[in-house]
Amino acid sequence: MSTTSICPRSYLVGSISAPSSSILLLPATQYYPTQVVTGGTNGEVYFMMCDGSTDVVKMHARTSSPVTALTSGNLRGRARPELIAISADGFLQCVHPPYTHGASIYTQTVQSNIAAAYVMDVDGDGQEELVVIMTDRVVRSFRWSAEDSRLHPVNKWEVPNQISALSIGESVTSLCGAEAWLSQLAARFYVCVPFSGEQPSVTFPQNKELGLDVMLIPFRSHYIYIMGTIISNIVIVANQKELVLTNPGWGVAAAAAVRHKTFNCIVTLDITGMVLIYGYNQHSVAKSEIAPLLCFNTFSYATYLAVTVSNEMLLIAVMGVVGNVVVYEIPVKTVAAELTE
Repeated sequence: MSTTSICPRSYLVGSISAPSSSILLLPATQYYPTQVVTGGTNGEVYFMMCDGSTDVVKMHARTSSPVTALTSGNLRGRARPELIAISADGFLQCVHPPYTHGASIYTQTVQSNIAAAYVMDVDGDGQEELVVIMTDRVVRSFRWSAEDSRLHPVNKWEVPNQISALSIGESVTSLCGAEAWLSQLAARFYVCVPFSGEQPSVTFPQNKELGLDVMLIPFRSHYIYIMGTIISNIVIVANQKELVLTNPGWGVAAAAAVRHKTFNCIVTLDITGMVLIYGYNQHSVAKSEIAPLLCFNTFSYATYLAVTVSNEMLLIAVMGVVGNVVVYEIPVKTVAAELTE
């Protein structure tokens, strides 16, 4: 299957003057339109609507530490999604989008050195938890307590090496519950951390040709993130088979996952600004390699990437450390059509 080069519709959603350290793309809900959220190295959080305007709403800093992790979910059981912003010093803020000046903000200090975060119901009990990945080889989970009106730590896992990339998805063995896969820096193995309470396990790739700079992810991945390094390939594990996402470009600096009702999608950004879009489903398991379906070039200094699906559009947001934040639109039917060819 060949890769189709496209020129997707794009638009500027805002321009950030301060250096940025994180990005998140929120799909439209009944409470707010699609919007991009970025975290600044100065502790500020910026909100930009994807409505044709280029207005930037700033949530002023309450700490001077960089905002290193952004996620969203119904963490506090408020019946609507909220944004969670976490700074490098452990300062956590929760606010309901769309943010306006004077909005109520919940704050709490948790552990420092958090590099990535994701909100989901990891144990299937109906309550969402906050999972954070830290720069010191540690993964933690937190749960909101209605009695104390604060987040409480639930679990802590420590892995042998520094984490180079991570994925959170459905268990590949039981298809029940969630687990985190932690690729280890300069090591040919990953650590699987089941959120069910089972002990973590170390797994080595079956393919001996895979190098030390690959990222391994479960077939049904909800969230993937590269931790400040460069990887050569992403490898999907399904039914004990390894499916290599072929990379015709250079080293991958950022990657994101999104799930549609008919297929899974992985989007990567390489060090030259090339964006590759992969799609796969159950029929892809028979293959040993998956080529990108679509590709396009964004600006060469792009560093951060976020992806979501909203109103049957695949939305891809990219930005550099400073400057413009651009969103690209690709109809989901375009990706689906390429996948069926």
